[in-house]
Amino acid sequence: MIEIKNYYFHYNKKDGKYYLDKSYPSKKNKGINKLTSKTINQQFAPQADVNEPSTSSAFRAVSNILQPLPSNFIKVLFPVEQFDLASEYNTATSTFTAKTGGVYSLSAAIEFSPDDPNVDYEVRIGFFINGFNPSVDIDYTGFNAAFFNNVEINDIVQLNPGDRVEVFASSTTPGFINPQGLNRFAVAKFPFTTL
Repeated sequence: MIEIKNYYFHYNKKDGKYYLDKSYPSKKNKGINKLTSKTINQQFAPQADVNEPSTSSAFRAVSNILQPLPSNFIKVLFPVEQFDLASEYNTATSTFTAKTGGVYSLSAAIEFSPDDPNVDYEVRIGFFINGFNPSVDIDYTGFNAAFFNNVEINDIVQLNPGDRVEVFASSTTPGFINPQGLNRFAVAKFPFTTL
């Protein structure tokens, strides 16, 4: 509940709207100002256009396969889909294709194991959108590390309908993506449409 001078507005779950009320805390006299309530609803809870396609968009996929990781960028495969709300993820190509434009949260992680644990190395992971690489994360690990190297990347981007998102990775030393690791790729659309 947010107080605006001596008024309160609250969200009604039944009709999905906000209401302004002078006496909300006691609920004795519901003095709802309908004009102000309408303005609040237009600002804070805009109604979706019935002609627009559904904006629910989210998926998560994981990898349970051993993948060699060379020094040049290669596509990381995530063939096991855990969920896909709008049928936008292709498990055969490990590609997310946005059906609607908007602001999306991207997340991916891999667990890397070097062939030679006695060397220092860097692992890079990045999102490629329509073949271009807007974001990369680089993780350095010293030799004889006690744990496998988990590399994660997260970003928030504006996507257009038809934009393709893929995950690529590379390492400065030969190795592989551990199939028993926490390897995942996930995308979720925010409810607002532009940054």
